[in-house]
Amino acid sequence: MIPKIGQTLLIKRRELRLTQEEVAEYFAVSKASVSKWETGQSFPDTLLIPQLANFFNITIDELFGYTPGISTNDIKILYEEYGHRFVKGNDPDLIKDIEENITKYYAYPQFILSISQWFLNYATIEKDTIKQTQMINKAYSLAKHVLEITNNSSFLSLAEMLCTTILLYQKKYKECFEIVGEEPKIVNDAASNNLLASIYLSLGKIEKAKQVSQVNIFQNISVLLESLVNYQAINSHDKELHDIIYQQVKAVIDNFDMQEILCNPIFTTHLIAANSSILNNNHQEAITRLYSYYQRISKTKFPLSLNKSDYFHHVNDWIEENSYLGSITPVTQEQVKTNFCDAVLDNPMFDVLKEFDSYQQLIKKLKEFKNG
Repeated sequence: MIPKIGQTLLIKRRELRLTQEEVAEYFAVSKASVSKWETGQSFPDTLLIPQLANFFNITIDELFGYTPGISTNDIKILYEEYGHRFVKGNDPDLIKDIEENITKYYAYPQFILSISQWFLNYATIEKDTIKQTQMINKAYSLAKHVLEITNNSSFLSLAEMLCTTILLYQKKYKECFEIVGEEPKIVNDAASNNLLASIYLSLGKIEKAKQVSQVNIFQNISVLLESLVNYQAINSHDKELHDIIYQQVKAVIDNFDMQEILCNPIFTTHLIAANSSILNNNHQEAITRLYSYYQRISKTKFPLSLNKSDYFHHVNDWIEENSYLGSITPVTQEQVKTNFCDAVLDNPMFDVLKEFDSYQQLIKKLKEFKNG
């Protein structure tokens, strides 16, 4: 039987419509060598393996015909299991178990990305500052590893985002610029998705065209909300501009039926608005905006589902099929509720409101929701 690497080389060469002579010339070997590789009579030199993978734009695993040793569903199960064990506490074997699987699946970017994200997400609720730093550093090293082992554009984008997020937290701004650059990028995915929807429409595949368009809209609206809320925070001291942006965020949420979708900007916009009110010495307005925040989080239904919108009814299935974590929340659902409440209860910015009875009533409601 011809080894997998020989079959892969043959298939990839033919896909690119290259001759054995052309491949041989590129790698400075004889045509006979390429022929022997493809027929399994010999193997490429070890030093040529990474070059061959790059040449055919595949991973080394794909070159050797390896299939993933861990499924997407297994990744989701492990992520949730590790989260519950972390929140439960007093689990001396947790990190050891995670490290063992990191070693076992070190060549699989999906798994390594999920664990990088796990370390980063749960570091935010780690009380021990030394352990927190260790977790953040581990998250960074894993994301950096993904940049080194994959050519997959989606994985690379996620790994870059994780690395940059961590570097920003660590105030390593120069390193941030080295990853993302210093100027805005032109985004082409939205245009590509529009063309894809048009292709399906031309083929008469209406439902598929609807799904592609809906997913495209959902992703772009999510990015728009992130951008608006970021811009809202930047302009917190400018009350007039801030309030315009705040209204824009709420309008987008209402117009696209995103009230029930678990998307950070939908919650944080009210917290940022309350902060802005305090910065502009309008404490009663701040309390009103915090009540808006409470009303939003108190409507959250458990068990959680990331997307419950009638408008974006195709999105859940797409996320489950295309995301290594699917609709799993970044931290456990119990921790999500705690984080919702602690964003107000443990926020020193809101201490100036403690003298108001209406704020004390809000605190009571938040504690009841947290413990309910």
